[in-house]
Amino acid sequence: MGKSMFGMESHCISPPLILFMKTVLRSCNGPSTMNGLYLQIKRINLNLCSILGCIHYWTADLNTIAKHQAHTSQVRDLDFSSSYGKLASCSDDRIVKIFDFGTFKPELQFEGHRSDVKTCAWHPYESMIVSAGRDPEIKFWDPKSGNEVYTIQSHYNAINKVRWNKNGNWCLSGSKDTSTKIYDVRVMKDFITFQAHEDEINALEWHPDCEELFVSGGGDGMVVFWMANEDEAYYKIDKAHYRACCDLVWHSIRNFLATAVKTKTWCRTCRSKN
Repeated sequence: MGKSMFGMESHCISPPLILFMKTVLRSCNGPSTMNGLYLQIKRINLNLCSILGCIHYWTADLNTIAKHQAHTSQVRDLDFSSSYGKLASCSDDRIVKIFDFGTFKPELQFEGHRSDVKTCAWHPYESMIVSAGRDPEIKFWDPKSGNEVYTIQSHYNAINKVRWNKNGNWCLSGSKDTSTKIYDVRVMKDFITFQAHEDEINALEWHPDCEELFVSGGGDGMVVFWMANEDEAYYKIDKAHYRACCDLVWHSIRNFLATAVKTKTWCRTCRSKN
């Protein structure tokens, strides 16, 4: 355990807990546990099933309840609908799919990306899904009709992550070109670009309460805090990891942030209420 300049403590967590911790922290933010069930991808570095496109359902004590064949290649991202009854997934097979979470019956699939689809996210309250990947194009889909709504091409390299703001108007993207952008979906244009990382952006997450605050993690091991209305970084943790930061998530109590690499996970506790 050690302290950072930001008034935080770092805790090293053993590698097998990375997936479980990610699942529990996300489920704390809403009723996505679905009567005690948890959902997670077994990633390629931990289990070869993801190469075959499998999605696993877990209980809180790490027992696998079900394993579903979702794609023909590795699953890259998952997200629930606002009702938590539908599940969107994307894969290296270039397809975005929608499943009924309870029965895992496929309902729709979106085909339009020209290469691997790395990320997808369901709008917080509207009937809309956003996806992106190696194209690099950001595509918006209507999960009711199955139609493509709009395509934006703003980055010049692969897009690794997209995330909706809770206000429903902003969509955040992080790319291999080392930049992060915010799009206003009311006009379907980006209105600000953020640049601080020296390597690709792998992880993005909006703060659950503070609408304008988000955090990014990159291949440089850096974790950066940003405000949506300022293009300069709010705060940087230069050596959060000595390897690429591959994921991060806020805890439901709002002052915990977990960041992950392939070998360890750090949990940082912000002591200040502000």
